[in-house]
Amino acid sequence: MKLFTSALLAACANAETERFMTQAFTNCEHSHLATANTDVGGATCPKNKVIRVMAATYGRNDDNTCNGGNTYASWPECSLDVSHHAAADCDGKRSCDYNAYNSEIVDPCVGITKFTKVLYKCENAADVDEQVKNSVSCEWASQGNHNRQISCDAGKVIEIQNSWYGRQDADTCNGRELTNYSHSVPEGGCQRDSTSYLADRCDGKRACSIKMTNADIGDPCYGVTKYSNVDFKCINECNVLDAQPVFQEGSEVECMTRKNGNKKCIATCPDAKRATRKNVWTCDRSDPQWVEAKQCV
Repeated sequence: MKLFTSALLAACANAETERFMTQAFTNCEHSHLATANTDVGGATCPKNKVIRVMAATYGRNDDNTCNGGNTYASWPECSLDVSHHAAADCDGKRSCDYNAYNSEIVDPCVGITKFTKVLYKCENAADVDEQVKNSVSCEWASQGNHNRQISCDAGKVIEIQNSWYGRQDADTCNGRELTNYSHSVPEGGCQRDSTSYLADRCDGKRACSIKMTNADIGDPCYGVTKYSNVDFKCINECNVLDAQPVFQEGSEVECMTRKNGNKKCIATCPDAKRATRKNVWTCDRSDPQWVEAKQCV
């Protein structure tokens, strides 16, 4: 009986460890192309764990995945790294379903049906918090995704780190059918800082559009199609709530963030009758608000 119990516990421990190893999901360019051998769907992590994207690609590197039951006699191996796109959408969230499209990035192989494959891990929320993510939104719909939103999971809010509007490379938001405008890169590139503008719009929100135009920022390079490039974090909402804990003057305060992202602050009570008395405040990230769990009395 003891041997059976030990084996069962070991199997459960291995299964639990396996859940937090690298996992994968695939999304077809067109949903009707999914076949029985395609692991279609998004990423989901268990309670107190969140997604961290390890790698993501868009293109085709085999003839079986997302082939709609057809066999490709020949296909060019083509693949683009879309890791930072997937990370911008998924990192720090408990669930996410990312799918790249030609309208969002340059088409790696025109005329070939493609698929998105994402490798990810489920990690402690505190380990993924404060990670800087990057996202891009095109100036015009004909260039690609022109109304992109950035978003954070429940209990987190946006904090813009850096933002600019312009063009620094020829591939981003290049709109292949766009013939009347230039997506060539001016010598030295062109960009206009928009950090303050976007911070005013997005900071403290859970979702926000990062679309910008010449009317918002001014035109840094006339006649060239542009895009918004944004670096942002999803920070713990407990840190930026208007109502923060209030401690007695002279208190020594220690705050800690648990693995699940919940916060707890413990302070000494200089005026308390008992020297060991502590003032304790907690903030549950699933319903962000500070609650005084123990008073100085």
